[in-house]
This record gives sequence, structure tokens and C-alpha cells, in this order.
Amino acid sequence: MSFALGFYEIFSYAIPGFLYILVVNGMLQLLKLPHMDLGTLSGNFGSVILLAVLSYLAGHIADPIAYRWYLLFNRHNEAQGIVEEIKAKMPALNIEFEVGDRRLLYSFIKHKNLALAEYLDKFNAVGVMLQNLSLGLFLFGLIQLAYIFITGQIMQYGLGTLLGVGFSFLTVKRSALYKGWYTRGIFEQALHYGTSLQMMFERERPEENAPVPVPAKTPVPPPIPVRKPRTRTKTNTKK
Repeated sequence: MSFALGFYEIFSYAIPGFLYILVVNGMLQLLKLPHMDLGTLSGNFGSVILLAVLSYLAGHIADPIAYRWYLLFNRHNEAQGIVEEIKAKMPALNIEFEVGDRRLLYSFIKHKNLALAEYLDKFNAVGVMLQNLSLGLFLFGLIQLAYIFITGQIMQYGLGTLLGVGFSFLTVKRSALYKGWYTRGIFEQALHYGTSLQMMFERERPEENAPVPVPAKTPVPPPIPVRKPRTRTKTNTKK
């Protein structure tokens, strides 16, 4: 059984997950609870692999929370606005796509052109990564703020607080930009295959929609009349 992390998994979950581990470890250290000494893990290959796996899992676990964090700053439905914009730019095409068709359209594009689907998927991967990083940076800023109240060292931890909160806001806005590029790419590329789901699938399987040809009837030749043989009748002649 083989297992490999692709571009989407690494950028969407593993990298932000490592930040989550740093934040949780810092929080444990702040509360004077048992925590990891990350400096001792650099020379141990097994510990590095374990840390990578934990980062990947942490990214997956925190992703639903990060998505709700993302919605706090991007409440408007950017996908709906993108679809309406595409329809307004090309009214002659009579586009019938709706926002709910995005997943089916992506699956159709992936079936027809895998390289194009992987190219579009990179935008979504970066968007999810920035979404998760935004939450991690905000939590990092909160920890730095807590250190200010505990130690009173504003100069040492104040910069970390400002950087964490500031970059958190920037990354969550950048996440919306990449997700918008992902959505726009799906709907614009889908127009190469049709302007509605029904049209796309009808073009994909034309043989199922074509009328069934009716075989022509072979003309039956008329029957050949059979001539009955003549029978000779014997006549009795009296001599």
C-alpha cells in the first residue's frame, strides 16, 4: 500500500498544521505545562517524520475552524458574484451554469483534461493554505499578547503581536483572492464544453442521445407463378 502527499495536501494542511503545532506548543509553554522541545527534533529523522505526520493531521483537524474564521472576513458569496459577472460579460451564450454546479464542473474538467484540473486545483490549495495560516497567525498573535500581560515586556512581544494579527488579516484576504481565481477558472474553462450541464453531458455521450436507426426492410419479390403441367386425356375411338 503506497501513500504519497501531493501538492494539495502539503500546501493545504501540512504547512499550516506545523504552525498550529508551534502555536499549541507555545501555549503549553505559556501555561507551564509539558511541551515539546522542537530544537531537539532537527537531528532525529524519526522525530521529523512524526512531526510531519502530526502537522498534516493538525491541518486537517483545524481546517473546519479555519473555514469559519475565513467566513468572518468574507461573508459575501464570491462564487455567486463571479458566475453573475461571467454571465453579464457573455450574454449571447445564454449561460445556464449555477454556483452549485462548481463541483460537477470540476469533475467534468478533470475527466476531460487532468493537467488543466491540476492547474486549477493549485489555486484552491493555496487558498486553503492561506485560510489556515491566517488562523494560526492570529493565535500566534494572541499568545504574544498573553506574554506581554504575564512578563510586561511590551517591546519584546509587542512586535510579535502586531505581526501575527496583521499578517493574519492579510492572508485571509489573500485566501479569498485565490479561491476566486479557482472558481473563475472552473466556470470559464467549462464554457469550452458547453453552457449548461445538460449540454456538456449530451456532447460527451452523443451515441446515447442519437435516434436509433431503423433497419430498412428488404423488399420481398413477388411470387413466381407456377405453371401446372397439362395432362392429356385419352379418347376412346371405336373402329
